[in-house]
Amino acid sequence: MLERLAGNEYYCFLDGFSGYFQIPIDPKDQEKITFTCPYGTFAYRHMLFGLCNAPGTFQRCMMAIFHDMIEKTMEVFMDDFSEKSHFMVKEGIVLGHKISKNGIEVDKAKVDVIAKLPHPTTVKGVVLGQCQEKHCWPIHYASKIMTEAESSYIMTEKEITPWFADFANYHAGNFIVKGMSSQQKNKFFKDVKHYFWDDPFLFKICADQVIRRCVHGQEAIDILKACHNGPTEGHHSPNYTAKKVFDSRFYWPTIYHDAHNLVKSCDACQRQGKILQRDEIPQNSIQVCEIFDVWGIDFMGPFSSLRGNKYILVAVDYLSKWVEAKALPTNDAWVICKFLKSIFARFGTPRAIISDRGTHFCNDQFAKVMLKYGVTYRLATAYHPQTSGQVEVSNRGLKRILERTVG
Repeated sequence: MLERLAGNEYYCFLDGFSGYFQIPIDPKDQEKITFTCPYGTFAYRHMLFGLCNAPGTFQRCMMAIFHDMIEKTMEVFMDDFSEKSHFMVKEGIVLGHKISKNGIEVDKAKVDVIAKLPHPTTVKGVVLGQCQEKHCWPIHYASKIMTEAESSYIMTEKEITPWFADFANYHAGNFIVKGMSSQQKNKFFKDVKHYFWDDPFLFKICADQVIRRCVHGQEAIDILKACHNGPTEGHHSPNYTAKKVFDSRFYWPTIYHDAHNLVKSCDACQRQGKILQRDEIPQNSIQVCEIFDVWGIDFMGPFSSLRGNKYILVAVDYLSKWVEAKALPTNDAWVICKFLKSIFARFGTPRAIISDRGTHFCNDQFAKVMLKYGVTYRLATAYHPQTSGQVEVSNRGLKRILERTVG
């Protein structure tokens, strides 16, 4: 795109920000972006900032509108402009580069910022670069201090050079590796158009139109481990772990292969067995009610006492599959009523609550709270836990996660 824009006498820059909130959201999808506030439950009717697919959707909409002008007299791209619309100017900043009649140039403002930085007093980072025609172009940045053991390692060329070095060279320095065959060049230019450089990182526009940062080496391993056995994760399956990486907006070509190897070498996963898909909390909701209208509640335990807590009270919204869980010292009606009041305050009063026939649910105190808030109370069929099946599924998922994280 930069090559097509460069070399023109005049440019006009039009800011499409005001059009961002004009794209309507399908009514059946509006509930997916519902949020709760002190005044009630609300949902957006038009696409807003913050949705993972909003930039891609907006750009596709703009390209559909201007399809007969794109690559001829107009280009559509996503960027963060500090200044808005300009008309009949001789130069401008596009994707971090200055374009003008003279071609593509480096943005001097960015160079000046680096030039004015104070000299480092300690060595904490390294820049991998390549020199060509008396100019040094950056390939990859790293910020890390090696341990004493790591300093004795012999690093191979494969370990030092990131997999995206050629793409970074092309976008950051506008040059390609010499000696490629015509077939290799065709493949290179077919692939490189899906990447762009935003100093100091390389990003890829993936097939789902989501922009993800390219990573490699130890950083990729750390991200994968965080998505598999981090503080908020539950030792998920390889495919689900890889999905977590994609949802975190990172990319490298061997994500699925690395995820399978990580799960195979994970001690907790090998001791307890794999978490199968049937044991995970289902992702497909049945549209039979409004969000947060029907909750299922149940107790887990008793467990070994931890900080005085022996039970876990679990509540699940039947539509969104949102799970609320709290560790409690007892399983009496008083703690249940207190827990439900906190849910009512945050998510609104539901239409119905489903539970089993335990004495901690079937009592006068619990019934009075349900009557006070106008909530319909339903009991599961005796010896038939499938009646409150969503809670049972959540319980199994929580139990397996606890087995892998607590033991």
